[in-house]
Amino acid sequence: MGRVRRLSPFLALLLLLSAVMTANAPAFALAWNGDMEPLAQYRTYCQTYGDRDPGCAVGLGGKVGTPIGADRVDAGRATLGMAVMVHRQVVGDLVYREDKQDRWEILGTPGRGMSGDCDDVVMTTISRLLRRGYPRAALRATIVRLPGNGGHHLILSVRRQSAQGVEEIFLDDRHHHPMRPEQLAAEGYVFVAQEVPGRRHWRRAESQPALMVAERSE
Repeated sequence: MGRVRRLSPFLALLLLLSAVMTANAPAFALAWNGDMEPLAQYRTYCQTYGDRDPGCAVGLGGKVGTPIGADRVDAGRATLGMAVMVHRQVVGDLVYREDKQDRWEILGTPGRGMSGDCDDVVMTTISRLLRRGYPRAALRATIVRLPGNGGHHLILSVRRQSAQGVEEIFLDDRHHHPMRPEQLAAEGYVFVAQEVPGRRHWRRAESQPALMVAERSE
């Protein structure tokens, strides 16, 4: 019998992605409609990191003329696989600390260490992906409400091109694999709002079962 070849971690991750992204889930339509003021935590984040995060609008502390790139990445599994791997590395580096002041930080910044919570995971993942050439416009911090009385939570949307148009895949420190919006909705997540890189205002979620959307369009 020949030797059994072990898969590289990255190849194993791509195979996992293939299985996860083809999994069945209830029909669900995720739509964004309407502006809202960003949270105070996001404004403070941009005042601190606006010189290195092109997603921060100039009015919030961002730099003038900083390009945010395309609003989607290609649909290749390798592109998503790298994003998932970087996200898991950040989660692995994190020393979880509930932030009483709820400051959004980029972990590893000198003097700030690697302790934090979900919002620090999202913003740190964005920072690391930017260094790998991902366009900022395709990476979007997203506020959700957790099932039951779990409160609000921050996850990361990776927008990518598909045969049907632009789709959003979510990276969440509560899951080890990427999630589609319908998968999160099936668990009881409620989408609340999402940043629009380069713009001052965030956008609100208008998410309903696909059947209701179809009925209203008739």
